[in-house]
Amino acid sequence: MTGPTEEAAARPPRVVIIGGGVAGLAAAWELERWSRAGELAVDLFESSSRVGGPVVTDYGSGFALEGGPDSFLTTKPDFMEMLAELGLSNSLIGVRESARGAYIFRAGHLHRIPPLVGAGFWSAARSIRSTTLLSRAGKLRMGLGATLVRLHPIRTDERAALGPQLRSRFGREAVEWLFEPFLAGVHSTPIDLLSPSAVAAVLPARWMAAASRPRVTETPAESSRPSSGAAAPRRSPFASLREGMESLPRRLRGSLEGTRVHLRTKANALQREGNSYRVLLGDGSTQHADGVILAVPGLEAAHLLRSTGPAGAVRELDEVARPPIVVVGFVYRGEDVPLPLDGTGVLVPSPAGLPITAITWLSSKWDRPDPVPGRVALRAFLRPPGGEGSARPTNEESVELARLGLRHVMGIEASPTYSVVFAHSRAIPWYEVGHADRVMRARQSLSAWPRVELAGNAYDGIGLPDVVRSGRSAARRLATGFGLLAPSQS
Repeated sequence: MTGPTEEAAARPPRVVIIGGGVAGLAAAWELERWSRAGELAVDLFESSSRVGGPVVTDYGSGFALEGGPDSFLTTKPDFMEMLAELGLSNSLIGVRESARGAYIFRAGHLHRIPPLVGAGFWSAARSIRSTTLLSRAGKLRMGLGATLVRLHPIRTDERAALGPQLRSRFGREAVEWLFEPFLAGVHSTPIDLLSPSAVAAVLPARWMAAASRPRVTETPAESSRPSSGAAAPRRSPFASLREGMESLPRRLRGSLEGTRVHLRTKANALQREGNSYRVLLGDGSTQHADGVILAVPGLEAAHLLRSTGPAGAVRELDEVARPPIVVVGFVYRGEDVPLPLDGTGVLVPSPAGLPITAITWLSSKWDRPDPVPGRVALRAFLRPPGGEGSARPTNEESVELARLGLRHVMGIEASPTYSVVFAHSRAIPWYEVGHADRVMRARQSLSAWPRVELAGNAYDGIGLPDVVRSGRSAARRLATGFGLLAPSQS
């Protein structure tokens, strides 16, 4: 007979992935070659009834109404390779050529975002001269800023937030009405807390201090807000999926042959047992694990580790703030929308005093057939009511607040033919000054527990390509720890 020790040695290592968002699914996909071959046993636990996390699409109206990100950068090769692996390359759609840029709302009018902030490719500061967004004094201050920023480049070494640095160089008006809605608005983090390294990829290289090296490079248009991509005099680098963004996590789950996916199964705690781990589940059962990927928000990861995990990791993860986000999708009759929808959407700066931060013109933004002729699809983002833990409005209140914003910004008085509310309690983390250092310290502390990895948008960037890279990288590190990959491949 085979003894217990021999049986344990004969079993393949077991990997537990906690979290069924895109990061967790991408990690499972990376491990598929070994789980299908029987070299790993992989279990994924998701507390909700669906996979995908904030990547969610509502199809009830016939339109693909996105409740999370509606785009991704096609310039990220790893992500594009995964789409090809999943057979999704033929599902890519681009921004319509007729969607000529985006707008910013100010003083009752829509002002086109100047080419200075187009699609992550920033032009010379002189392009600001033609904008109607800023006053004459604001334009002059922006011109002076072009000189000041050469003398005093923006630092991305986590010593100072982006807002004060931009304000000292380009003035208050430019920050409030241009930089704040475009950079901080799409990144969720208040600009006076925002880490410069989080958005360094969209700042001109000539603006950056030579010694500064961004650790997180993310473009705002990869987030769930409207892109101003078409403002650049080139084809937009942003794309979406014809069947909606939720088709990505659905395809990922459907492609997992070697992974057991457990929905409606909450993980309550992670405990170490010698060189392995025990996951305590909400139904009272436990799951043995030789390696674990925590593909969950920072606060949830801290909760899982709190009882016996490394105290330093718990402390750092507790500080990753994620305020609630509410998105409201609408379908209107075309004749009830008084504006020509000739762009991708509108950003609404906080000084405008409205309850929304942005509107995406979904049906005019993406190059997909209109499912219902004569109707248009929009979505509005509610302004967060406060910080972490703030109460969110009810669904009925959310619809009314969004309609109030649409009335002021777009002049829409009529009732929609369809509406849907997407409420995310913890969707996009704040990338505050020191965030990269905080994540690094958390991982250093967690290294005391070998083969436990963090993955997701709370750690390595908020855009879908970065989330996928985070999950797959965590999986490769585990595979290396099990001797399935050479260190150079992880």
